[in-house]
Amino acid sequence: MMDLSFLPIAHVAAQTTPDPCLYGNYQNLTDVHRSVSYVTTYPEPPLCDIDLVAGWYRFVVDAESKMPETCVDTLKCGTTVPIWMNGTHPSVSDGILTRRACANLQTGGTSSVPCCGQAINIGVKNCNGFYVYYLHPTPACPMSYCAGKDAPCPAGKWSPTGFPPGCRDAYPQLTDPPRLRGPVIERNTFYFTCDLTFSGNDTDQAFEFVWLFNGLEDPKVLPENVSYPLQAARLDGAKLAGLLNKNHSVWQEERNKEKDNHRENKREVNLRKRDNEREKERDSR
Repeated sequence: MMDLSFLPIAHVAAQTTPDPCLYGNYQNLTDVHRSVSYVTTYPEPPLCDIDLVAGWYRFVVDAESKMPETCVDTLKCGTTVPIWMNGTHPSVSDGILTRRACANLQTGGTSSVPCCGQAINIGVKNCNGFYVYYLHPTPACPMSYCAGKDAPCPAGKWSPTGFPPGCRDAYPQLTDPPRLRGPVIERNTFYFTCDLTFSGNDTDQAFEFVWLFNGLEDPKVLPENVSYPLQAARLDGAKLAGLLNKNHSVWQEERNKEKDNHRENKREVNLRKRDNEREKERDSR
């Protein structure tokens, strides 16, 4: 069984100062995939709160943005082992209360609580419009806290809010591989272009073009960012000073290797042909 022995909060209900509801006394957790409506699918990496620092947190996920009070199935909340809160949320007048956070390990439950393979103490406070929680890091992965109930955009899609409507491709879908064109010669200079072909007219789309020389970047040729409606980047010949000869020498070296291989193959063919002729002479005798 996975050990989920978090350090308990000592007298968390008595902690009133500093007020965790005040801005700056809590941190935001904003990943919309913590929603109970989100199902983790391969190859998406599951969420894990093992690096969470113990302290006060506010979930900023959807309009509700609070931990679920009932069991959550495995593979929900963007993780494999979801953690839910066993108990109701407090009123404003209740102040800070201690609740049990349960991890669904599919082991039957602890203390006669179904869907609670392991349990820990957390703190929770009603801040009159939102809730804050005193959370601990998880002892293992993949395991994380659940919050929110709305279904976010599917994996690979996005929207300004992270939720429907308006979910669209996170990245433009290229219909063909990038195409290098050039050199294009104009008067006393030349240039290359890299052209893209993709579907859709997303005004938020942008591309970063990185030029490689023998498979490596050159610090003198910086990447170029291109935004809609542009679909191409341009590399001026003036930026290639010191690179053309370098590329040519490597290209020439590869050409020499090809010629050597060709000569060696031709030699092997001639040797085999000679050996075959000698065998035929011996057989005729």
